[in-house]
This record gives sequence, C-alpha cells and structure tokens, in this order.
Amino acid sequence: MTFQETLQNLIPHGDGWSMRVPEDWAVGRTTFGGMQTAIAVAAARKRVSADIPLRSVQTTFVGPVIPGQQIQVYANKLRTGKSVSHIEVRLMQDQLTLCLLTVVFGAARESALRFDRSAPQVSADPGASQAWPTDPVGHFPFQAHFEQRWVPGCIPGSGLSEPRTSIWLRSVDHEPLSESHVIAFADVPPTPALSALNRWAQGASLIWMLELLDHDFSFDPDAFWRMDMNIFAGRDGYYAQDAVLWNPAGRAAALSRQTAMVFEK
Repeated sequence: MTFQETLQNLIPHGDGWSMRVPEDWAVGRTTFGGMQTAIAVAAARKRVSADIPLRSVQTTFVGPVIPGQQIQVYANKLRTGKSVSHIEVRLMQDQLTLCLLTVVFGAARESALRFDRSAPQVSADPGASQAWPTDPVGHFPFQAHFEQRWVPGCIPGSGLSEPRTSIWLRSVDHEPLSESHVIAFADVPPTPALSALNRWAQGASLIWMLELLDHDFSFDPDAFWRMDMNIFAGRDGYYAQDAVLWNPAGRAAALSRQTAMVFEK
C-alpha cells in the first residue's frame, strides 16, 4: 500500500479517527515515525482550514505504535489566533498514548524579510552514490517504500570518523507529492550515529521537531530529494542531531532536529 493510500485509511471514529497501518511500514517493533507524524498532521488538518501551511511539528515517541493493530487518533485544537493554530494530537492503542504531537499551522504574513538557503555542493550525485543495502538485520521493512542513494562511506556500520551523512531519497510509489511526503522524507534516514559504528545496530527517535521551510510540492515524484544530517553532540546512547532536507530545486524544504537513541547491545 502506498504512502497516500495508507493515510486515506484514516476514518472517523467517535470523537476522533481510527486506522490500521500495514506491517510493511514497520521499523523494529513500531510504525515508521514519519508515518506516525504524517497521520497526526492529516488528523490535525481536519481541525483547520485546508489552505493554511504547515509550519512545524513537535513529536514525542512515547512507545511503540504496533503495525497491523488499530490506532486511535485524537486531535484537539489548543488555540487559533489571527494567523496561527496549535493542534495537539495523540496516537493511541489500548487506551495508551504512544505518540504525542503539537502541530502548528500558520497563514502567510506580510514581511520585508526573506532568508533563503540553497543546498551546498557534495562530492557525489545520486548516480555515483551507494544504494541502501539489502536489510541485513530485518529491522526496516518501511525502507522498501523509498529509494536511497548514500554518499560513499556513509551507510550505517561504515565507521565514520565524523557522524555526518548525506543521502538522496525519493518515494518508489510514483504518486503526486504532498506535505506528508516531506514529513516522511525527513525521517527516512537513520541517525548518523549508526554510521559512526563499525557494525549494524538499532536506532530510534525519542523526540523530533520538524519545521517546514518551503511549501512547493509540485516536483516530479521520481526526482531525488537530499538530506544532510549531523550529530551535534551526545553520549550514553542519546544523540542530539540536526538535518536539512533539500528539495529537487536545491532549496531548503525542512529543518529537522531529533534526540536519537542507539542500542548497541
């Protein structure tokens, strides 16, 4: 089932919505975090005008959202001002909140200020980069929905001296792009901390903040997007990372910050 087809499974239920996420969207025991966040934004959109741009999403991954089981989704409007709306969203199973989000929408405002950022040059393009390998540990079924091309030497287990990675990616579903795809793209690559190890290990996101910077989604679905990721600092299994997602036109599309965990045993 494609990304958009999965989101269309969100149906009204009580004072919220419910759905099942197919098991091919799993990562480890849980549902792919980009899918969880996209589901929440889809629910939050039902509480605001459809033409207001998404500005940011703050996500706390409380516990595993089990794929294949029913999810209950609740979206509560916290406040709507002249320009900005804040929506709290909860993803629940068995009456437990497993993913808690604050979704912020903001209408455009008149301003004389504008700051754009273009993608820096890297040493390789998608055609000269490494494909994501066949999953050697069975943790990443959702990866089959995306094509990834990694700058050589950046794939997890490479033993990088500096935890920085650059990845080109695109959906293999060949469907028109939307803000939901941008959310997903920004969560596809694993933490660069895994690339600093000399072997494969499991990673997970604990807290994720995503800011959308560009709302042009009119690109060819087969065009590559690029994500540059960096570990700022970390120890004891917890790592603060930031990343920029660049659209096919070379403009900054999203800024991502995460607290990531790595399980080395």
